[in-house]
Amino acid sequence: MAENEAPQLRRLLELARLKPGVQVEVRREAGAEVLTVVVAGRQTARGLRAARSVWVERARPPLLPGSAESL
Repeated sequence: MAENEAPQLRRLLELARLKPGVQVEVRREAGAEVLTVVVAGRQTARGLRAARSVWVERARPPLLPGSAESL
């Protein structure tokens, strides 16, 4: 993304409440040029160009009590 577009992207992300550590749900219909992003129950649509500038990680399932990783 061009340097002069960065402030616009930041504002777009702020309006959508997208920031590091926030859980989101991302939906895309087959062939669609738009992603639906759900943050705290609020849906917003994002064009693919803006969406490509945002990195997400798949959530890990919760650890079970007594599992080796939770000790």
